[in-house]
Amino acid sequence: MTMDPAPPLNQALDALRASTQPLDGTQVDAFLEAVRTESDAKRTRAALAELIESPQLGLDQLERVARSDPKLVRGHETRIRRTYLNRRLEESVTQELLEQVIESRDATIQTQLVRDARLSRKQAEQLAKRGANPTIRQNAKTWVQDKKAWR
Repeated sequence: MTMDPAPPLNQALDALRASTQPLDGTQVDAFLEAVRTESDAKRTRAALAELIESPQLGLDQLERVARSDPKLVRGHETRIRRTYLNRRLEESVTQELLEQVIESRDATIQTQLVRDARLSRKQAEQLAKRGANPTIRQNAKTWVQDKKAWR
């Protein structure tokens, strides 16, 4: 009695979960192909979400996923944008990135940013004026006023 091989999506998920190294383009393409061949829409959606949020998926590969089949990534745009901005924030807090975060109106990312010690006074002032919601604006304003935060 022979056992059937695991479905491609199971194999792709197992490889993703077992990986400790950044994924390369070939691995991402293979994962996306496994997702495309899956007939269960819920599994497809969950697998793609797991890929997008995987720490093994670098910025270049995340962009590759975002540029893949529009039907495949539909419904994941917010997750892709949030993951992209979070990964960029791990590297640095630039003025360009701050503008993207403000324009995104994503309260989750803005909350993380207002707590980031790398945030400059000028950047905090911008969040105080243009933050996604009153709580973020108030937190940024409080931080600007806190003299201890500006050694």
